[in-house]
Amino acid sequence: MKTSQFSRNILIVSIAGVMLFTFASHIRYSQKNIKMADLIRMEAVAPSVAGQNIIRTVRKAVIHDLNYLNQIVFYSLYKGKTVYPVGKFRIWDGLMAVLAVLMIYRVGSMCSSKITGLLSAIILALTPPSLWGEHALRIFVVLFNFNLLITAISKDTILRWGLWSAATVLLFSTGVFAEALLLQSWFFAIILILILWSIGTRTLPEWKKFIRLAHEARRKKTKSLWKKIRGDTGFSRYMATAIFVGIIVLTLSITGVFFISKSILSVETLALIIMLSFGMTIVTSAILFALPIFHRERNIILDWLTDYKSTKVSRFPYETFTIPKSGVLLRIIFSYSAAVLVFLPFFFAFYKGINIFIDNWEIGRLNIFINSSNTLYTWFLLILPVIFIIITVIGYIFRIISRGRLIGAVSLLILSSIYIIQQRYAVISTPFYIICTAGIAATIVEAFSLLFVKQNSENENA
Repeated sequence: MKTSQFSRNILIVSIAGVMLFTFASHIRYSQKNIKMADLIRMEAVAPSVAGQNIIRTVRKAVIHDLNYLNQIVFYSLYKGKTVYPVGKFRIWDGLMAVLAVLMIYRVGSMCSSKITGLLSAIILALTPPSLWGEHALRIFVVLFNFNLLITAISKDTILRWGLWSAATVLLFSTGVFAEALLLQSWFFAIILILILWSIGTRTLPEWKKFIRLAHEARRKKTKSLWKKIRGDTGFSRYMATAIFVGIIVLTLSITGVFFISKSILSVETLALIIMLSFGMTIVTSAILFALPIFHRERNIILDWLTDYKSTKVSRFPYETFTIPKSGVLLRIIFSYSAAVLVFLPFFFAFYKGINIFIDNWEIGRLNIFINSSNTLYTWFLLILPVIFIIITVIGYIFRIISRGRLIGAVSLLILSSIYIIQQRYAVISTPFYIICTAGIAATIVEAFSLLFVKQNSENENA
C-alpha cells in the first residue's frame, strides 16, 4: 500500500473514531441528572405539544432565547407523545454534535491543513457535552454554512449558491433572537473575508511549490460521472426510464404510508417514508442497470469509480483560495437577500415580535468580562487567533505555507472574533476559535517537521 493511501486510511479511521467518541459521550451524558437548561427547553416544547400548538413553541423559544430549529424539531418528535424524556433532547444534541465534529474537520482542512482539521475535531469532541451539547446544532449549521460559502466562491455555480442560500436560512433558524440580517455581524464578516480574499490572491505571490502542486491536482482531477454518462448515446432513453420508475416508486410510497397512517405526518414518519422511498428507488435503479441494455452506462460507472479511487485528491487551501471570479460579491448579496426573503414571512407568521435588526453591539459586555476575570489569562485566550495569524504569516514568509492557507487563516481570525463586538454570537465564533487554536499547534509541528527533514537531508548530503 502506498504511503499516501495508508495516511488517508489512518485519517479516515481517526475521524470515524472521534465521531464515535462524540456520540458515546453524549449518550452517556443523556443519562445524567436534569439541568435547568433542559427544563427550560422542555417547558417550551412539552405544553405546546400537548396542546398541538407549534406557534406557542416558537413564542416560548423567543422568551427563553432558545434555538428555533431545535424547538421545531423537538415539537415534531414529541407530537402525540405522553412522555417527554430529557434524554431524547440530549441524544438529538449528540447526533448534531457528530455532524459538527465532522464539519469542523472539513473547515479546518480547507482553511489550514488536515492536521489542523483533525486536532480541531479532537478538541471539540473532548469538550464536555454539558458545555456545548445544546449548541451542537448551531455549531454544525454555522460550519456547514461557511463550508458551502467557500465552495460557492471557489467553484462559482448556481447550484452551490442556491445551497448556500438554503444553508443561510438554516443559520437564521438557529439564531438566538433570529434577527433577519443576523447576524449582521456574520454578513459583514463574510463580505470582509471576500474583500481580503480578492486582495490577497491578486497582490500576494504564490510560491512555485504550491503552484506545481495545484497544477498536478488539476491534472489528476477526474471527469465528473454525470458528464461521462451524458456523453453516452443511449443515456437519455435509459435514464428517462430509471427516473420514471423512481418517481412512480416515490409517489406510491408517500401516498401509501400517508393513507395508512391516517394522521398528520410526524418527523419520524416522514423519515421512514423518505428512507423507504429512496431504498425502493435505489433497488429499482440497480435492477435496471443490471439489465444487458444498460451495459454502456454500467461500464462507465465502474470505470469512473476505479479512476475516482485512484486519483481522488482532497482540496487544499492552495486549490480552494484562488482568485474569485468577477461578480461574486453580487452573488453573495443576492443569495443572502433570498435567504432573508424566505426566512421573514415564515417566522413572522409565528411571531410578529421577532427582532430583525441588532440594536446593541454589546462591546460593553466584553469590557465587563475582561475586568471581572483573570486579566492575563483572559487576554491570552483572546489573542490566540492573533498568535495563529502571526505563526501563519511567518510560515508564509519562509515559503512553507501557501498563500491560500494564509487567506484561510485570516478568514478564521475574522469569524473567531465576531463575539468581540456581539457577545450573543459567541457560540457562532467558538468553532472557528477552536480551529485557530488547533492551527497553532499544527503549524508549529509542521514547521519543526520540515526543519527536521531538511536537517537530515543536509547531513546525508554532507
